[in-house]
Amino acid sequence: MNDQKDPGLAILGSGWLGLALGKYLVGKGYRVNGSTQSSLRFPQLQEAGLHPFEIALDEEGVQGNLRGFLEGMHTLLIAVAPGLRKDPTLRYDLRIAQLIKELKDHDLHRVLFISSTSVYGTDIPRENRTHLDEKSEVNPQTEPGRQLVQAEKLLLSAPHLETTILRPGGLLGSDRHPITRLSGRTNLRGGGRPVNLIQRKECIEIIFQCLQNEWKDEVINLVHPNHPTKKEYYTQEALNRQIPPPEYLDEKREGLAVEPEVLRGKGYSFQFPIES
Repeated sequence: MNDQKDPGLAILGSGWLGLALGKYLVGKGYRVNGSTQSSLRFPQLQEAGLHPFEIALDEEGVQGNLRGFLEGMHTLLIAVAPGLRKDPTLRYDLRIAQLIKELKDHDLHRVLFISSTSVYGTDIPRENRTHLDEKSEVNPQTEPGRQLVQAEKLLLSAPHLETTILRPGGLLGSDRHPITRLSGRTNLRGGGRPVNLIQRKECIEIIFQCLQNEWKDEVINLVHPNHPTKKEYYTQEALNRQIPPPEYLDEKREGLAVEPEVLRGKGYSFQFPIES
């Protein structure tokens, strides 16, 4: 661990992952600042032990008290989603570019960036490949994925920053699981594709290890190494919950599994299975 007696983390984006991470780190003795786009969420952040700030990224700059948000912090974690589903016209990469520009005027240099395995384009076949790892080329097939790739490149090439890219698979939690929206659906495609998932609490533990051990200037896949097919996995998850399973049109094995090779190399042992 770094030799700071009072480690500080600024979480830009205190959503479903960021808020739970902040609460966990407060319990570990960290000082945590958390941002939200609405001051109405301040009580929620304060209840979790975070110091709340109203911060918003846009294509013109950073709105809010960024200096106060970063003051005394050792690391900035960027957990702001692209948000293109709500507004397809948004330019996430330009918002990150503005943030990078503003960070030049601050003493904080260490950045963790929450990206996604969507940057790989796992549904696209690659010759003689059944899996991908951190050394694999990115091939995003969606606009959010493409903008995440551009944001990654901007952060990694910024000379004043030490950036680690974290690419989680689909996040699971006790209050959030894809089976709740897949249950009972029919004529689904892709039943033979492998799942690339991770429990939120596993993701939080890995980020904690990243902070404690000061993993820097790397790309790390945050994906559980177990990859049943979608049909196998979601059928069993439905049975476990005693709800109707989804029905898939095909079971042909296709798609690519994303492997956590960097975590394997660090000797990390996964603690939380993706199965309920």
